[in-house]
Amino acid sequence: MIRIKSYPSPRRRGRPQGYAPTAWPTALRRGFNRPLPDRPPSPRPAASPRWRWLVLGAFAAVSVVLIVLSRQGAAANGGDLCRDYISAAQLLHGHDPYAPSDACGVLRYSPHPPLALLLLVPLAWLPVGTVALVWDLLMLAALVAALWLIWDEALADLAPRWAALGLAALAFWPPLLDTWLEAQISPLVLLLLALAWRARRHDQPGAAGAWLALATLIRLYPILLFIDPLLRREWRVAAGGIIAGIGVTLLTLPAIGPAEYLRYVTRAAPGASADWINDAHNVSLRGWLGQIFVGSNTIHPVLSAPGIVTPLYVLGALALVGLLVWRAWAGQPSPGTGQPQGIAPTDRGADNINRGADSIIRGADIPVRLLISDADRAWLLAMPVMLMISPLAWPHYFIVLLLPWLVLAGDLIRAQKWNGTAWMLLAAVALLYLNAVGLRLLLPLPRRLAWPAAVGVFALPFYTLLLSILTLLFSPKRRSGYHHQPNVLSEN
Repeated sequence: MIRIKSYPSPRRRGRPQGYAPTAWPTALRRGFNRPLPDRPPSPRPAASPRWRWLVLGAFAAVSVVLIVLSRQGAAANGGDLCRDYISAAQLLHGHDPYAPSDACGVLRYSPHPPLALLLLVPLAWLPVGTVALVWDLLMLAALVAALWLIWDEALADLAPRWAALGLAALAFWPPLLDTWLEAQISPLVLLLLALAWRARRHDQPGAAGAWLALATLIRLYPILLFIDPLLRREWRVAAGGIIAGIGVTLLTLPAIGPAEYLRYVTRAAPGASADWINDAHNVSLRGWLGQIFVGSNTIHPVLSAPGIVTPLYVLGALALVGLLVWRAWAGQPSPGTGQPQGIAPTDRGADNINRGADSIIRGADIPVRLLISDADRAWLLAMPVMLMISPLAWPHYFIVLLLPWLVLAGDLIRAQKWNGTAWMLLAAVALLYLNAVGLRLLLPLPRRLAWPAAVGVFALPFYTLLLSILTLLFSPKRRSGYHHQPNVLSEN
């Protein structure tokens, strides 16, 4: 008689007969860039849909309280939402939405595309403070929906207690608090990117392209996410993006008008960039170079050399785009296999996510079920890269990084071991908390700060982007698509 034995939880001291320990802890200690040996899954308890609703409901309740408190402490004109609110009101009354305005103080130009303004038009008849509150509540709903999608797709093995702890930390995460304070649209962008990621994994390339097109029409930088599908010849993703982009533009053209689109491209977007590109809170590559070589009214530069900023920025942007191209080409199908190198044929789609303990028969070659494939890794890499290349990037943009971070966290949960990837991911998140504490201490000082403040405090979100890129580049990979699993059966 042959009896199949399943693997126990690693927390159990006893081991069943026929269990053979592997060398995976030793391999993990050797370094984060070494391949992860395959390890059998353990029957760890996962959060049921009921638990997910309870935990996300508690997170939403806490966030509502924080939103109300942030509205009480926000500027009377609505913060960053003020300029879009003015543009939406001008659009509602048939005026040019991109005409310069002094109603919002230093925010004279609206830097956002026409579709982002149209989303505010239904609320433009309300007072700006009420609009900011309603907008934050709508963005909270988008954030909860995005977290549900990512949780269901990438974190099915997450225990409820860790989910509650992670959401508690997220509720007080500085970029999210900035999002509520300034009434930003980043949670909606995260939801669109999560929908695109899920559609691509479920073999729905047209839908993935459509969601990406919508995200690009709201914020321009997601256009870089089309690089990987194009280089992998996923033409249906590009076709879906083109059809959705043209369709939405044609639908909004009567409300916006061709002249307004042209004014956005030629005047509003360049004007906003020129006003804020050297601001100390701009955390993109261009902002970091400005902190080092130009300075601002807040900080002194490390070395005053404004002439080299633009050439260095162009070279850095080209290098980052080249990195995306290289990662996409590195995952091209191997000759004669039709599958990307190092990826099992079953390594695509949600069906490949192992959700529990499996019984494995001795002597059989079992396909490795990865949570994050090489195609996923290359596509998710574009998210920190697009923020770094963008001329303007603020900490509240980092909401979109929740998608690659949580996907990587899902891999770490399955590995059940701390490694270099985990430490880099933890450091990337911790730097944003340190940045918030440092700014609270330094900004009240009534003087222009010395250059160490730029390198040691203001630039911390830039280092978060850099660590995110390195984490996605060097996160552990499996050695092969198949693994021979010995010593699992016992015979009586």
